[in-house]
Amino acid sequence: MSIATVSTHHSTSPDGTKRTRHLKVRCTRGEYEEIRRRAGEAGMSLSEYLRCAAFNQRIVAKDAYSMIGELRKIGALIKHNYPSVKSWSGEERRRYWKSHEQLRELADAMACMIGLKKIAKELLK
Repeated sequence: MSIATVSTHHSTSPDGTKRTRHLKVRCTRGEYEEIRRRAGEAGMSLSEYLRCAAFNQRIVAKDAYSMIGELRKIGALIKHNYPSVKSWSGEERRRYWKSHEQLRELADAMACMIGLKKIAKELLK
């Protein structure tokens, strides 16, 4: 299964072929609104969304990418702000590092779910 990416140039395919054919699809008002909503959530045009759906490409909401990035930032902040104070107990230190590890695991799992293996590898560093 491939992953759909948001392109800015809709009149050509990834291999540079011009898109010259048009399709007309009938649907109910409810179906149309649902397709528009899903395309909007993915940051895609209706045409782009329907092409991806027709070719069984994974459609990922544009927010998923930024959410993974934010989780990584939070994890980095937690790691950076580790107190150098020696007054922390062993249990406090374990809880601190456990929360850091859980954030890394969550971001890694999200990246794997949407097929972003490159990002998943970066998370494991």
